[in-house]
Amino acid sequence: MTRMLDILLPILYRLPALVIAVTLHEYVKAAASWRLGDNVPKLNRRITLNPLKHIDPIGAICIALFGFGWGKPVETSPMYYSNRKQATITVYALPSLANLVVGLVFGFAAYIVGEMPMAETAQGIVHGIIFQIAFVNIAMAFFNIIPIYPLDGARIFALFLSPQARVKMASYEKWFQLFLICFIVMGFAGMVFGPLVDGILEFAMIYAG
Repeated sequence: MTRMLDILLPILYRLPALVIAVTLHEYVKAAASWRLGDNVPKLNRRITLNPLKHIDPIGAICIALFGFGWGKPVETSPMYYSNRKQATITVYALPSLANLVVGLVFGFAAYIVGEMPMAETAQGIVHGIIFQIAFVNIAMAFFNIIPIYPLDGARIFALFLSPQARVKMASYEKWFQLFLICFIVMGFAGMVFGPLVDGILEFAMIYAG
């Protein structure tokens, strides 16, 4: 029973974390593209804080079980940007920056909750939820800069490829997604990004103290 709780509790704690992290990430992307002249996110009703508009089922399951994943990609149209390269970098880098900032804020909060005088059980639950919000946001910030589809890093990387190479890269999106799922499920995402996220959270908590 205790072992099952040890497995289930982190998953339950990650549910609010994935809602916050994914919604923030995709909303910032949609809003940034719209502010830069692209009307497609607005037409697709992605400029909203409604999580149901932003959550990708497979990406959400990966986040809930393993802490790493992605949201439903926001469709954008670079043809509306006055400076395509600069705007694309802004649209696809800004969401990760927003996740990083929110992750650091909740990292500070996790430390503060851990130092507060309160019932041990309540403290454990509140701390666990806040910590997961911090972890998932920071994890999403760095995981999404991997330069393969459907992640944001692919959109930035594609700017530096020839048109033919961009089309060929996009044609492998389903295979890239399968690779990402295997990368997460087999634990490689945790091995690569886990220490980085833990190190940033440890820094945040030391700084908060």
